[in-house]
Amino acid sequence: ISGGLAIRESLQIDTIEKSLKDEKTIPIKNLEAPVIQSHPFEKMLKGRQFQFSELAGLIPEDFYYLQAQSLRKALEIADYITEKGTAVYKKYNIISIDYHIKEKIMTQLALKENKPARIFYDSVIEEMALTGSDPFIRNGTDITLIFKLKNKLIFKTTIESYRKDFIKEFQAEKKEVQIEKWKADFIFTPDRKIHSYFLELDDHTVIISNSFNALKKVLETSLKKEKSMADAKDFQYMQSLYFEDKNKKDLTLYLSDAFVRYLVSPELRIKESRRMAEALRLSVMERLSLFYYQLTGKNTDSFSNQVLKIILNNDDFD
Repeated sequence: ISGGLAIRESLQIDTIEKSLKDEKTIPIKNLEAPVIQSHPFEKMLKGRQFQFSELAGLIPEDFYYLQAQSLRKALEIADYITEKGTAVYKKYNIISIDYHIKEKIMTQLALKENKPARIFYDSVIEEMALTGSDPFIRNGTDITLIFKLKNKLIFKTTIESYRKDFIKEFQAEKKEVQIEKWKADFIFTPDRKIHSYFLELDDHTVIISNSFNALKKVLETSLKKEKSMADAKDFQYMQSLYFEDKNKKDLTLYLSDAFVRYLVSPELRIKESRRMAEALRLSVMERLSLFYYQLTGKNTDSFSNQVLKIILNNDDFD
């Protein structure tokens, strides 16, 4: 969807041969995506009834929306997908790598999973929603969890104990951050291994996020400064087709019209291009660092001209 393969091929060609074209600079704000008309959702909604979780009113229209009526069932589904999906992926992929994505995200959010306690989750949490601005989970992205609670005391006590453990284990710092009219508890480490905001929106709703900007946008959405998923006509129409039914539906995943448009926008393609270019540079630096260590038996903190001269003058360097 994002044109990642085309970007990757262009970057590879750029590293092989120097471009003969003159450099041209175009301000990003002047770039516009192709204008594609949406379905007439407003007309399609006439005469139809729809209903959805009130958490949809907190989700920005251009974010993805994953909502679970039961956290316990949602975790069971996630475990099943991870177990079966990973097995199939490894079977047909030459390079088998476990990126430990779930563990990294849980650690960054300062959360722990207690499988024996799952049976009690639904007595504490009424429902939850997960949202973010892009789907690049493996590369690193913003993730925001919104919980609607049945028992705030148990939930808050448990989360606070988790955060204390992470502060102690990772030597994380803690401070209070003002966002809109709310104060968030923020714990973090310089390498962002821990980067977690905890905020109480009201007496029954709490938010945990790894991104200041994403959390700010969710809060602005709650204040009606940003358009929410609940306001999106395409979302309302789809909900008119699939009514919320706690007895039949465990999980709802919705990618809005605005979210898909963002995925194919020039803005995201430029971001992805820059991300890949920097990843390529880091890969080259890593290999040069390893080669330097093989030659000298020493580590280097930077690549000075002297270090590069040692590497380039070696007959084994290709």
